[in-house]
Amino acid sequence: MEMEEKRVCVTGDKKYAHLNKLERASDNLKLFKADLLDYDSLRSAIAGCPGVIHVACPVPTSPLVNPENWYMLAKTEAESLAFEFGKKNGLDIVAVNPGYVFGPVLQPTLNFSSLLLLQFVKGTFVESRHNFLMTSEKLQKLGWTYRPLQEMLVDSIENYREAALLD
Repeated sequence: MEMEEKRVCVTGDKKYAHLNKLERASDNLKLFKADLLDYDSLRSAIAGCPGVIHVACPVPTSPLVNPENWYMLAKTEAESLAFEFGKKNGLDIVAVNPGYVFGPVLQPTLNFSSLLLLQFVKGTFVESRHNFLMTSEKLQKLGWTYRPLQEMLVDSIENYREAALLD
């Protein structure tokens, strides 16, 4: 069975070094130097691709001086621009907004979801008065299925132990 070629672009050496350790990385992994703010630098990375999906937005770990929902605004603006571009160019756009992403950590730094889970396990999580409602109803209607939460959490904790993150 032949695999369909896909490309994933990441920024920063620390964020992609772990990808070189994946099985058959030397055969299947091609790295491109690209700056998301410089289209010309992205050309070689996206040449021949039928579409580009940008799913990341940096999250600082230190407190913000003026926290006025900049993260949510950035995500909302990016999604609006994607829908606008799709409408102008005859493309169907679908936005998937995962509330939390759990599972084994491949990269050397923790993502926000893993950090929250670790804080909860270590007893350092600070409770919030905000209520968050999350649902996968729309995704399930599209045929998406998920691993059970217990399975994802167990896999995550086992991986955190192996990576000595619980020490």
